[in-house]
Amino acid sequence: MKYNLIIADDHKMFIDGLLSILSDAPEFSVTTTAKNGAQVIKYLEINGTNELHLLITDLSMPEMDGIELNRMVKEKYPTLKTLVVSMHIDGGMIEKLIQNNVDGYVPKNAEKEELLTAMRTIVKGEKYFSQRK
Repeated sequence: MKYNLIIADDHKMFIDGLLSILSDAPEFSVTTTAKNGAQVIKYLEINGTNELHLLITDLSMPEMDGIELNRMVKEKYPTLKTLVVSMHIDGGMIEKLIQNNVDGYVPKNAEKEELLTAMRTIVKGEKYFSQRK
């Protein structure tokens, strides 16, 4: 099966890095990218989520951060899975992500294989929260 993704991060170099990593994972296809949560919501309002399986988002972004984006996605588009990839994390933040029904978290300094494992786990309907800090 092919899984379609949307990536939200305000750093183009990070998005380009993810696109490079995903070029070696043929089961994933990036549908679109966004610089912030507001752009993701606008895209979803126009296109819906029928063909989307996973949203990969940073926490710190201008206009709408990853927490607010996840809240809106889970409210309006509950079938879309969410994976937070961020460096701004501590024990309390992981708990906040879990309470906000995020499907997974991986730090930005994780290995490529851990990111892909998290993505594969989440699209199967399971949760994945890295133990790395």
